Formats: sequence, structure tokens, C-alpha cells
Amino acid sequence: MTLIMANAQKASPRTPVRPETDGAACMVAWLHEWKWDVWQEVTFRGGSERADIAAVRHGLLMVVEAKSSLTFDVIAQAKDWAAHYRAVVVPYARMSRGRSLAFHLCRDLGIGL
Repeated sequence: MTLIMANAQKASPRTPVRPETDGAACMVAWLHEWKWDVWQEVTFRGGSERADIAAVRHGLLMVVEAKSSLTFDVIAQAKDWAAHYRAVVVPYARMSRGRSLAFHLCRDLGIGL
């Protein structure tokens, strides 16, 4: 699988992360621990959308959106990525009926949380 990325910043476990969420730093560290090659703020050629985190391992692509809250917009953004794995990283919050619905929707769409 050949990936063509433009404007990508190679991430390291010590790369500073936007203050949007500390979850991105945790996700980058986890991906490195599992030997993924990780980039942050990735624009794929031919596209206008920017992924917060893109990672490649054994020819498989994972795209991760790191946000400050779980919304239907972020779920839609993650759903639209053409990748083997898609995930959303958000801070912990108490469970509510709406959050439970969002969790079920992500599960049904194959989006990791």
C-alpha cells in the first residue's frame, strides 16, 4: 500500500500536541509503543480534509481524530476517512443518554473510541 501524504509532520513520542486534548499525546504514545509509524496533521493528496493523526503499520492505515468533545460532527468526520482503522480520541466524560447513543453509533460504524 502506497500512501501519499502532504504537509505531514512525523510524530515522535515527545512531539508537542495541540492543547485541544491530551488524548492525542496518549494516542501517539500508544501507537509508537505498538510500533506504528505516526504522523500528525496529515493532508492526503487530492483531499482538503486534515487528519489529526495518521499511522501506518504492516501496510494498514489508521486515521485518528482527536477532539475536545464527542459530537456527531466528529463521528461523521471519522466515518468519511478511507482507512483500515478509524478512531476518535476524546477526554473522559460521565456517561449520559446522548453519549451512550454516540458510543453505539461509533460501534455500529466501526469507529474506535
